[in-house]
Amino acid sequence: MGLLFLPSYGIISQWFTRRRALAIGIALAGAGLGGLTYSLATGAIIRNMGLEWAYRILAIVSAVANITCTLLIRIRYHAQATRLAFDTSLLNRPGYLLVLTYGAFSMLGYFVLIFTLANYVNVIGLSLPQASMIPAFFMFGQAIGRPCTGWLSDRFGRINLTFIMSFIPGILTFAIWINADSFGVLLTFALVGGLSAGVFWVNISPVLVEVMGLENLASAL
Repeated sequence: MGLLFLPSYGIISQWFTRRRALAIGIALAGAGLGGLTYSLATGAIIRNMGLEWAYRILAIVSAVANITCTLLIRIRYHAQATRLAFDTSLLNRPGYLLVLTYGAFSMLGYFVLIFTLANYVNVIGLSLPQASMIPAFFMFGQAIGRPCTGWLSDRFGRINLTFIMSFIPGILTFAIWINADSFGVLLTFALVGGLSAGVFWVNISPVLVEVMGLENLASAL
């Protein structure tokens, strides 16, 4: 994750200024579509070929995709970027500490959602195919929501929209997920929750550019 996603994620911000959040949202929509495909495909592979072959096939697909993307990626600015991998002086900036705190709590909620939805489906007695459908719809919601989040962020302010949308998954969790006991309700929660759950991934880079400046983005990430 750290070696592949974060370096390439920061490069997108170098190529866009006016529509930066929208560009990142479009790029990250691929994560939603990939998650949708992986979730459905993995369930089918496990049922038909077993767990070991599922790991092998996913590893091959991931390797081919990552190698191809690595060969195609290009850095726009070479001399201006800060090269310190761990710039501890950034910790002296209150704005950066606030962003770090937001990121920690945001990821805590995000990964609870993405990794426990399928288990919850099994707990309430639904079938294994249904268990693979819930995370798939969650990722499908993100595929739609991330570009929309980027467009809205460029229009209404990246920090403003990040603040507002970060509360929506939590509200939906208390309002829908806790009381969900049927496949339809969980499917609705996964889709609607997915629309807003990807705000961190879309806006963390543009927000850091606003708070820290583009020259410090690599170290801040």
